[in-house]
Amino acid sequence: MDEALGQIDLALQETQTEAIKRNQACQLTLSRGENPPLSGNCLLSNRTLKGVTLNHSADNNPWTITFNFKGENGDPDNDPGTLWLTSPNGNVRAKCLVISVGIGLRRVGKYSDAAEEKCITP
Repeated sequence: MDEALGQIDLALQETQTEAIKRNQACQLTLSRGENPPLSGNCLLSNRTLKGVTLNHSADNNPWTITFNFKGENGDPDNDPGTLWLTSPNGNVRAKCLVISVGIGLRRVGKYSDAAEEKCITP
């Protein structure tokens, strides 16, 4: 679970960094489902998550997160949100990652479907 969450965080960071470096908009695409691929127009390599099910709060599936040439993710309708990872067999506590609008700050926490704020971060 931690490894998959780390891969997502690294892919987000890489997408943001490449957008600045290349002076162009870069996107990362996240799809709901078991063992989903991580793909994007600026990723140095595509990846596939293993042993997890990915869900997210975005209305669209797949969820495309776009960083502009300044490294900002400024589309409030599409870019902010929460993603969470669960184990297909349910034996590991769900983890989550929250992405803010603006400079794309990310926080990692524990996911709770029962809580008002689904991603409980330290």
